[in-house]
Amino acid sequence: MEYILDPTIQFYHFNELENVRASLLNNENEIEIVDLGAGSSYVNTKTKKISKVANQQLSSAYQLQVIGRLLVLLEPNHSIELGASLGLSSFYLAKSSKRKVTSFEGNPAFIKLIKYQQKLLQVDNLEIIPGNFDNTLPAYLDRCKSIDVAFIDGNHRKDATIQYFELLLSKMSHKGILIFDDIYWSQGMMQAWETIKSNDRCVVSVDLYAMGIVFIDKNLIKENIVLKPKKWR
Repeated sequence: MEYILDPTIQFYHFNELENVRASLLNNENEIEIVDLGAGSSYVNTKTKKISKVANQQLSSAYQLQVIGRLLVLLEPNHSIELGASLGLSSFYLAKSSKRKVTSFEGNPAFIKLIKYQQKLLQVDNLEIIPGNFDNTLPAYLDRCKSIDVAFIDGNHRKDATIQYFELLLSKMSHKGILIFDDIYWSQGMMQAWETIKSNDRCVVSVDLYAMGIVFIDKNLIKENIVLKPKKWR
């Protein structure tokens, strides 16, 4: 974990993607909002400036680089993401693994922006699946062989999070890893995290406060680790 959490360990694509973040944070164009999950303060807003969406929704550089270092280390064959938002996390997954990444996103306007940026970044290992996770995820998993890494950052409701976890668990490889964003977002998310880490297949859990990581490798020793890095923002 020290390697993964060490902010001094940088890769060439980190700077490239942080330039993407900067451009999003300075983009004053408006974008249509479709909220299919929980936790949005703009659920009734039809449009919003991209800069404001980026400020509210993008995970911090430190958090995405923790995930990036994890993927560089593990070299997963197939990673998936629930909740692409403006695409920055998707690009971190794709650039860090260099192998197949499947990202699910419900907002058509976000997907259009992601695909535009994807061409500029020349990211060819990223597939975006549009629509509501409740429909698209089960259909995708029916034809999916296995998943090595899953990043869940979409619907921040307890029942939905547990449902996605159980669906994904059935397809995780024998050394699979699941990453849950915002595990302290609400009482419901905290309860969901407790349910997830108590699952028999989740051998090691790591509580990083901003997110939680579970390892399902049965060769590991059962352990619940709490590490709360100071540098999340």
